[in-house]
Amino acid sequence: MSLRVFLCLALTALTACSTARMARPPSLVQDSVSYEVTEMPGVFSKGDVVFGPYKATNISRSWVNSSSSGWTIGDTRYADNETSQDYSYRFNGNSIWKGDCRAAKGHSEVSIVAGGFYVDLSCTFEPIGSTASPWRFSFKGDRSDRATGLINLGSKTVTVGAIDRVESSPFKLAYNTGYYFYMDEQIFAAVDTISKEGPVWMNKSLTQEERDKVAMVAVAFLLNQTNFDN
Repeated sequence: MSLRVFLCLALTALTACSTARMARPPSLVQDSVSYEVTEMPGVFSKGDVVFGPYKATNISRSWVNSSSSGWTIGDTRYADNETSQDYSYRFNGNSIWKGDCRAAKGHSEVSIVAGGFYVDLSCTFEPIGSTASPWRFSFKGDRSDRATGLINLGSKTVTVGAIDRVESSPFKLAYNTGYYFYMDEQIFAAVDTISKEGPVWMNKSLTQEERDKVAMVAVAFLLNQTNFDN
């Protein structure tokens, strides 16, 4: 069953599936500009990611790779299973960058005690035709709803965390609905990954460089929205 079909069934009593959206605090809406996602490739089809002035092209995705390992001693069994996907894209915003990412999700267990699904998204961004410095983004956690990432913006540090709620509902879901970007514990950007249209939110006070970095990471999350199921 696809992620979107499962979510539609789970949210039927709460909201119409066509309007299911990530929970968003009033401050995010009031202080930000929102960019609807107007183009998005399918899971196994080619295409671009487009929102506002940003466009990710030449997206190259490998098939999802799976691996497993384990051993058994007496009644104790250890097992580890992981799926991963590699992809790259050319990012066009105020500047042009090459993004290479690897997304992995795994599950481990010892005896009858199962660990949670851990996630690991690692991206490297390199400038094309400019002297800007390459940078990396890593989003990791023992469970996708507890995973975090950091973006360094000069003297500022941005923390990225997952959100697993939808608008107008107090209940947590088994899937992430989007991601918040925090600066000084205030949400200043976000990306909605449960809706086909996004949007991507950016605080009006962000500089162009800050907007570009948020957008690069937002593309990474949009391309991997089905890879981080809990």
